[in-house]
Amino acid sequence: MGRYDYKYDHAADPMEPEPGQTIEHAIGDVIIGFEELDDAISFAISGILNRGDDMGRIVTSQLSFRNKVDMFGALVKHDRPDSTLAKLIDELCAGCLSVEEERNKIVHSKWSRSFEKPGIQRSKFTARVKHGLKETSETWHPGHFVSVWVHCGYLAHEIDSWMWGEYGRQYAPNALEDDDPAPREGYEHEIP
Repeated sequence: MGRYDYKYDHAADPMEPEPGQTIEHAIGDVIIGFEELDDAISFAISGILNRGDDMGRIVTSQLSFRNKVDMFGALVKHDRPDSTLAKLIDELCAGCLSVEEERNKIVHSKWSRSFEKPGIQRSKFTARVKHGLKETSETWHPGHFVSVWVHCGYLAHEIDSWMWGEYGRQYAPNALEDDDPAPREGYEHEIP
């Protein structure tokens, strides 16, 4: 995974857990990491709105993760349309949504251990008009959970870095609308 490669792909960058880390610990890390990503997006929305942290929390607290990601992308495109961040925002948002899919698999699946296979078995039943009752089953290894957790942290860091670069003091905790706004010229990163 290189810089600006926001899409989650476990197979392209497999990871291994720390020695002694259990699958249960790795699942907990994913949940914590995902909430940090969710919070980074909420904080970014608050920074763009430039109305203080409380107002930002009021705006974002009732939104689903997907709606926060959509709002974040729309605000960046509207507020800084010529910035490098605006050029990358679709990829960044797509990465957030792809890691949410993995998190949802973890949280909304049944997990069971098998003595015959290494790893842990994931199963999920769905019922749709299109295909009726369907069971999805796959084996996950501890490194898969670690990869999801690390990717959540990577995306949260990228959002924070881009926001600081683009908005400066306006993005700081407890920044208010009467703070001097950041200059409107774009914050430029080299895009490989």
